[in-house]
Amino acid sequence: MAATSALQPVREKGWRSGFANLLSKENGAWWRTRRWLVQTIIWVAILNGILATILFAEGVADPPSEGASLFMILSLAVLPMGVIIIAQEAIIDEKRSGTAAWVLSKPVSRAAFILSKLIAHGLGLLVTGVVIPGTIAFILLSAAGGSIAPGDFVAALGIAFLNVLFYLTLTLMLGTLFDGRGAVIGIPMAFLFSYQIFVGLAPWLADITPWGFLVGAGSPVTPIAQVALGQGALPLAPILATALWCVLFMSVALWRFAREEF
Repeated sequence: MAATSALQPVREKGWRSGFANLLSKENGAWWRTRRWLVQTIIWVAILNGILATILFAEGVADPPSEGASLFMILSLAVLPMGVIIIAQEAIIDEKRSGTAAWVLSKPVSRAAFILSKLIAHGLGLLVTGVVIPGTIAFILLSAAGGSIAPGDFVAALGIAFLNVLFYLTLTLMLGTLFDGRGAVIGIPMAFLFSYQIFVGLAPWLADITPWGFLVGAGSPVTPIAQVALGQGALPLAPILATALWCVLFMSVALWRFAREEF
């Protein structure tokens, strides 16, 4: 009777079947364990620790501006590495262990399985990797004498989160296409670190990828740093392109996982 009373009824139909229960389970893995705390400590130590070093080091010409620029660059270049590592196990591990097959034997749709992971991981990474370090960064920059507008800084953090979503959706998609970790980790990592080579060969790639957040034409200051410092407009082309890539990646993931044999 105790086991029966613990069962969670499924009332959703179609693609939403089991979605609420799966989302509760995925959110629980973040917020009912120490995972959120560990991730927060890691990103605060890396992003805010390096920022504090720049802000209070001697010999830096303009600590607030250089600190804000470095913080945003790190958010685009370092945070995705954690995203890839976290997301690569979201589907691969459950496919290998048989958990996915067991879950899908219940009244659960395959779309709900994928979307619950996207939303839970996206929310967890937003809070632990973007909002909390971003808030601390703004406080540190203000304490160092910076006059950065809150709206500009929040807009830049929004770009950083869109970049997170790009690598999250890419890695989740690859998890549905491959059974080995090598491709699921290697492809996003290669994409992350190859922007200088490919944008140097074909500058137009910056307009259709999130590389455009890091590479700007005619300015040594990266586009995301320009937004944070109020020195430039939002890079609309890369923003739109990155959002479309996220939709495409999830569409492929849903299509492929619907055809997965368990």
